[in-house]
Amino acid sequence: MGANGKDFGSVYLKADPELEDNIAFGLLDEGLAHLKGKSQSQEWDELNDVYLDAKDARVGIHTQDKEELKKHVRDVKRGNSVDYDGLFNKYSEKPATAIVERINSGSSLKCQILPTHEIIQVHLTGVQCPKIRTTWEKIKKKDGEVRVKKETAEPMGKEARYFSEIKLLGREVNIRFDAVRNEKNGHSILGSIFGKNGKLHQEALLAKGYGKYADWSVSDPDMMAKLQKAENDAKEAKLKLWKSYEKPTTSMSETDKKQFQALVLDVLSGDKLMIRRLPLPTHADQTPRDEIVALAAIRTPKMDKETMEPWSFEAKEKLRNYVGGRVVTCVVDYVRSMKMNNKKSKGPVESKRKYITLIYKNKNINLEMVKASYASVIYRQYDEERPDNYNDLKAAEKEASNKNKGIHGKRNAPKHKIMDLAYKPMKEIAKRKDSLIGKKFRAVIEKIHTGTRFRVYIPKERLRITFSLSGLIVPNNKSTDREDVRINFEATTLAMKQFLLRDVQIEIDSMDKVGIFLGTVMYPKNTNFTLTLLSKGLAKIRPGKFSQRLVHYSAMKAAEDKAKAGELNMWKGYKEEQAEEQEVEVEEDYPEDVQIFSSTNDSANDKHEIRVTEIIQANHLYMQTADAEEPLRNIGEWSKKLNLDSCPKYDSIDSVTVDTACYARFSESWNRARVLSVDKKTNLVTVVYLDYGNREQLPLNSLRPLIPKNDLNDKIWKTPIQVKEVYMAFILPIPSRYPISLQARPILLNWTIGEIHARLEYQVVQNGVKRQYVTLYRNNENLNMKLIEEGLVFVRFPQEIPEEHDEWVNTKIEPYEDAEDLAKRDQRGCWEKGDIYEDIDFLDAEDLAKRDQRGCWEKGDIYEDIDFLDAEDLAKRDQRGC
Repeated sequence: MGANGKDFGSVYLKADPELEDNIAFGLLDEGLAHLKGKSQSQEWDELNDVYLDAKDARVGIHTQDKEELKKHVRDVKRGNSVDYDGLFNKYSEKPATAIVERINSGSSLKCQILPTHEIIQVHLTGVQCPKIRTTWEKIKKKDGEVRVKKETAEPMGKEARYFSEIKLLGREVNIRFDAVRNEKNGHSILGSIFGKNGKLHQEALLAKGYGKYADWSVSDPDMMAKLQKAENDAKEAKLKLWKSYEKPTTSMSETDKKQFQALVLDVLSGDKLMIRRLPLPTHADQTPRDEIVALAAIRTPKMDKETMEPWSFEAKEKLRNYVGGRVVTCVVDYVRSMKMNNKKSKGPVESKRKYITLIYKNKNINLEMVKASYASVIYRQYDEERPDNYNDLKAAEKEASNKNKGIHGKRNAPKHKIMDLAYKPMKEIAKRKDSLIGKKFRAVIEKIHTGTRFRVYIPKERLRITFSLSGLIVPNNKSTDREDVRINFEATTLAMKQFLLRDVQIEIDSMDKVGIFLGTVMYPKNTNFTLTLLSKGLAKIRPGKFSQRLVHYSAMKAAEDKAKAGELNMWKGYKEEQAEEQEVEVEEDYPEDVQIFSSTNDSANDKHEIRVTEIIQANHLYMQTADAEEPLRNIGEWSKKLNLDSCPKYDSIDSVTVDTACYARFSESWNRARVLSVDKKTNLVTVVYLDYGNREQLPLNSLRPLIPKNDLNDKIWKTPIQVKEVYMAFILPIPSRYPISLQARPILLNWTIGEIHARLEYQVVQNGVKRQYVTLYRNNENLNMKLIEEGLVFVRFPQEIPEEHDEWVNTKIEPYEDAEDLAKRDQRGCWEKGDIYEDIDFLDAEDLAKRDQRGCWEKGDIYEDIDFLDAEDLAKRDQRGC
């Protein structure tokens, strides 16, 4: 050992007897080396003789010919002086000849390219051997410090290196350049090494179990197959690295079907879909099997409410054109568990999602999306679950990237700014109204709510709207009549089969008061879907002049008459004499009388001082006017004179009946009341105080019956009721089942303490019931609008007001919509986490129907309190008729 810690010795080649075993003799004899040191042994003397003979013969380095010496000086390039890109272009097709200079690990080598003498770093394509890390340590010795190399190898790392050394080190090989790797610590080549016998060295490493298949670096399908087979053979034999190998378990349970057919209901993005498994429900009582699935092993640009990455829209449209609304075959490749936020639960909910290969008309849609340059392939290790055609996906991705289109191109993606009018306030919808009505558009039916109402996307206008067929009535799917539910189901199913997620032509005739556009849908073969529904008896014409003014009215009437004649569906058992009676019943749904009381100016002259006595919910309350003070004082004095404490009581709970007028004690005073309910188990009676509107549950001894033939009693009950039930104009409460709605009532109670004024805006009379809408003020501050500004309620468009008052309505509603926009911008109240209108989980089906005034809610939320004060109760309260 030398002073610097190096080992010195002799190398013998038994295979070449001419070199006398010791390789040093050959080097000296050819004049390729100098002899060092002095006479130390007989062997050194023999080496010296050979060295002197070569020197005398002037061979090799001993030549006197300077030109000859220059010929043998190599221009070696290494590190940053090597043009890796140039070498790749030169040797990507034709292999390069090289000498393996050093083996760093089983799959990492230093090679010298011949005859240009570039020293390059080569990593073997498709294989990853265990790593060997080298460090240098300083060791103190008597004669000073010595640097000693220390190696730390992963399991089987040194064995893999030794295997490559005995096969390749110091030998000429052929290298095929597969790719250039640009790394922080320098460039390197991804390459394949072939020996003189033409055998691939990577294949030998994998077959012996010295490495693992690295598919991320392989693009050639033939090479993939060879390397995968070599690794599989090593796994089966449990060689080296695979000594403890066990086959991975599948993520799919036994109940998961490997393959099934389904209808595509919605395309959520370029790689996610909503599907409905076959067989489809045949009647409304069956629950459809809907689920969200994702395309396996590929990823398209992200597209959701917050993000629309470049090319995401094009990817979604491409997938829709392939499979939208069609029956497809789904091959389940793997299942992944994921945690998803669910607003109806307290925290994230774990769910499973299937990743599938989508087949339509014998085409692999995953592969088509990659070929179209709209999807990239997700890296999956070879031993992970992945599609059977994963190698085809990788090859298609490489081919697509060479075309420089779509996600692989340098061209900027088109920008898509889509306005969703379905959830915009009326002032936003009104801006686009004139550009849409009376025109025809190519459109996409994105979602089918019912057989006559759809979510529609208009590409030309970059708009998404709610669209309904003009002049039609279909039965409600929430009806108690099973026949109505069946007809609604069949109409919806028919629409899904004909044009769900398909391109159609729509013609917009008009727009209703809540921003729903009305018109016709023309699907393939120029078929009018309105006529299709009418001819099958799945819808009927809405009575009234509006329907009669429609362009297609005569064709609609003929289609309806055809269904009547055949007594189809809605017309089953139909007789001509029933027609007039039925039309009268429909027309009764409209308001009998609407009166506008306030001006468009915010004048103090039409405001009146009031006292709020009870708040039912955010827009529903009871109030007393200033002139109620004297009648209430009189009632109090008269009831004291009656001395009701000593008057006869009710004999038992059985003597109290619902709707009975009575006296009820509140604190120390007796008040007029009416019995709402009787609980015989607890002997408690629920009453409403007629002059205040609030309810209370009382024991029997806190009630007194009326006193017959008593002048004071008669005076008390002939005095008009002193409280008015009113509704706050232009606002709509957040549905009560959601926590945010609980904040509005206590806040409003606090605001209405003290001096409050009210202005009567308008009054609606419908089915004999009068409803008044007011605006409340405190110190000239509009409390209705303040609730909107704080995000505690929604803006409500007064759709019950006739069209002739549209100018008044628009003037009134505009500042409320501005206030709601301000609440959204500042994320107050219900807008804290974004646009609540776009959150389907927050507003369920019934709440959406109320908000959009659909079906029974079409004319407003008129019957929401029918359990509290129905029409007969109101008549009694106001002492009408009998």
